[in-house]
Amino acid sequence: MNQAIWSPGTVKRIPVGAKIMFQLHYSKVAGSVQKDRSSVGLIFAKAPPQKELNTRAVANGYFVIPPGSDNHKVTACWTTTRTCMWLR
Repeated sequence: MNQAIWSPGTVKRIPVGAKIMFQLHYSKVAGSVQKDRSSVGLIFAKAPPQKELNTRAVANGYFVIPPGSDNHKVTACWTTTRTCMWLR
């Protein structure tokens, strides 16, 4: 299970009309049919936020894994033009 746990007072702003996209990855490693037990939980702020969390996707959609490779490294990067609050 992968979940985000933020400190109290931290929010992620979701503008009106925004779309929330979930990306799931499945594997055949289990060797048998498995049930999808994915779930989503949202907690709505009851008070003004102390901190706002900003996230951006970073991806590399152009990589090719050579045939037979058992440990191929792929990287992706993104440079921000803003200074993060926690870096000040």
